[in-house]
Amino acid sequence: SIMSIKVYVHYEENEDSDEHMTLKLTLPKKWVCEGKPEMVLKLFLESYNKKKGRSILIKEHHLENSSGVIFFSEDVIGDVMKDREDIYVKFGPTPAGKFVPEKAAKSVVEDHTNKMRCKNFGCNEFFLEEENSSEACRHHVGPPIFHDTKKGWSCCEKRVYDWDEFQAIVGCNVGPHSTVDPKNRLKMSENQSNESLQTEEAVPLKSINEYNKANPDAITAVKKVLEKENKPQACTRKSDGTAKCRNRGCQKDFVVAENTKESCCYHRANPVFHDAGKYWGCCPKKVEYDFDEFLLIKGCCVGYHQDGSGDFINAD
Repeated sequence: SIMSIKVYVHYEENEDSDEHMTLKLTLPKKWVCEGKPEMVLKLFLESYNKKKGRSILIKEHHLENSSGVIFFSEDVIGDVMKDREDIYVKFGPTPAGKFVPEKAAKSVVEDHTNKMRCKNFGCNEFFLEEENSSEACRHHVGPPIFHDTKKGWSCCEKRVYDWDEFQAIVGCNVGPHSTVDPKNRLKMSENQSNESLQTEEAVPLKSINEYNKANPDAITAVKKVLEKENKPQACTRKSDGTAKCRNRGCQKDFVVAENTKESCCYHRANPVFHDAGKYWGCCPKKVEYDFDEFLLIKGCCVGYHQDGSGDFINAD
């Protein structure tokens, strides 16, 4: 009988390894019997976008297995995916129709027998080594860039929003086809650059006095920031004996007479908003992308509620 299956879905298309992600998904029996691959793609990308703070579009990507077999829009999950199989999210829309193994296998044998696939950015064509030449391949020298809905190549200025237009961007370099992963070539170039940088003469560091003389406004600017930080807060006490807590991450109303050193759970550092990520400076490992979830991050300190009166002092 048909059971639920587990698959490992990977996203590794971005050059930056910090943008990569792998999820182990359990697909229910109903999905295995009736579901389409795009359901798995949607489930993965919704989780990916939430965690990474991105907006990768489902319509611009597809799924394929480790052998490079693409899953079509009308395929049934149970027919094309195996239990504990590795599935990859790839650039390019999901092709319409249904995958026909016999036809596809025949096509591959006819078109690509004894051929190698070029790994240059923007090429991916099959070629015969004896036909390769210094003018055989038009490609890009830099990896692709996908920011929100914009697409382009890091070596070229042109940016587009439509996937077909992105694929149509003509390569900026001509050379031979290559089976070497360009990511590895980039790493080699970076290592060579680092070696050359080490041989250059180090730039002498300026003393604090020299910097202050060259930037006379810097001292004033810092002084203004410190004055603002040390400025006393306005008291929030009301005539009914309540007040609003001014501690970071709290902001609750409380009864002043009932305030104790264990009444408030708060954060001691300011919030940090970097790109789409949100966290508290005192708790940098707890990053949220949804604002409501950010507000629910539990404080790391316990003490008095603060109303700005100066009557309550916390140890931190």
